[in-house]
Amino acid sequence: MKDRPAFLLQGPAILGMMLLGFVVYVGVMTAFTGVIQGSLADAITEVPTMHAYDMDGNRVSVVSEEVAAAAQPHLERRGEMRELAALHMQNADYEALTQTDGEIDSINAELLRMGYHDTDSGIAAMYWWFAYPAAAILVAMTIFSGAGHFWEKGFGIWRRGASLEMFKASIFGLVAIFLVPEVWDVFAIHMTEFSRHMMNPGGDPHAVIDSLWCKMGASAACMFDFAGVLDPTSWSTALASPNDFGQSLMGEVFVPFFKLMPALVVSLVVFVTAKVRVLFISIVLITLPMWLVLRNVPYLQKHAKNMMDNMVGASFAPFLSAVTLYVGWTHVSNAPMPSLEEWVSVLGIVTLAGLWPLILAPFLSNVTGSIQGAIQTAVISSSNMAMQIGMGSAVGAASGAAAGGLGGSLRGLATGAGRGAIGGMPAVDKLVKGGSSTGMMAGAGDNEEGGPAPGDNLGGFPSEKPAAGAR
Repeated sequence: MKDRPAFLLQGPAILGMMLLGFVVYVGVMTAFTGVIQGSLADAITEVPTMHAYDMDGNRVSVVSEEVAAAAQPHLERRGEMRELAALHMQNADYEALTQTDGEIDSINAELLRMGYHDTDSGIAAMYWWFAYPAAAILVAMTIFSGAGHFWEKGFGIWRRGASLEMFKASIFGLVAIFLVPEVWDVFAIHMTEFSRHMMNPGGDPHAVIDSLWCKMGASAACMFDFAGVLDPTSWSTALASPNDFGQSLMGEVFVPFFKLMPALVVSLVVFVTAKVRVLFISIVLITLPMWLVLRNVPYLQKHAKNMMDNMVGASFAPFLSAVTLYVGWTHVSNAPMPSLEEWVSVLGIVTLAGLWPLILAPFLSNVTGSIQGAIQTAVISSSNMAMQIGMGSAVGAASGAAAGGLGGSLRGLATGAGRGAIGGMPAVDKLVKGGSSTGMMAGAGDNEEGGPAPGDNLGGFPSEKPAAGAR
């Protein structure tokens, strides 16, 4: 009879393998949430400006000849790096692509430090691409509405008063086209600063974000030390008192993990919603002259007005989001409540703060709804895969050890991890099961094709034995 490793030593080792994968996955999620948390205050309160500004807050409308000459070598180098990055993508060279992207980021940082910006691709430059043609069209509409005023009285060609409405809308559009570039930045800068101030009046707005995310269980400094479950002392506790260890594992490990999952999803949704809001405002700003023209087209008036109303609503959302976070933070900080109730309250506060852009700009709801579904699916699927890989590794190692000692344990570990990964991907799992039932894996037990014999034990898993009386 073969020697078998002692189960009392093997059991904790198997549990340790399972928990190791779990701890690594939680660490990755925590680090990812921390990156989002660090830039969330800026994303929530940002209102884009039309013009570029230097580090001192001064508008940079024109790049001087000295700065342009000094930036030329960097621009040429950046162009070469972008061509090289495209080549790396074609060749699927991940390491080279990562290195190239890092060098491009360094060049962009240096250009920003020098005070250089691309005057041809900014919001203000693109705005005038639409502004001049739109202004010409509005002038033509103004003249046409004057003539139409007499036609509607003399010939009754269209509804009375339509020409006057077109005249007013055209004059308003002409004034707005040339006034918005000078007025918008004043509004955007003050709205951003006021929102940051209201997030924590007299203090650092990041402090409110950090405190709320800490109470929500998504901050590394405020979470249970998952790595502590891998301490050797924990295994002596497991051997001496398994019941106490199991209760501690459930209460101290899985409860924080339960809190972290919704917090991660909410953080991603709030961050993505804030970025989509900024992009939406920028796009509507650039194309604003076009929407001012379409306000004169009968069948498109409603859509044009809707786009401009959504842009204005999205621009006021940072203020309400900031006030929501501050008022909610003040409430949970001053009102004593159980930890689980506090967690639910903070989760609701952060969710409401992230919903203000969708409330004031309903156009964004469809976009963020799709993104939210994708984020939830990705987080849940990756969590299921991580847990199934850990459980599969532990079960496979245990079954392999019972059948084949240490070698069987290692084979069972690999096989169990693979099966767990496939089980965590519903589409692949369905494909594998369907292929197995239709004969796709029929050669697995055919010796002539190089497969294992029917009695072989793959990965240490006990082989199925034929029923009594079967041939």
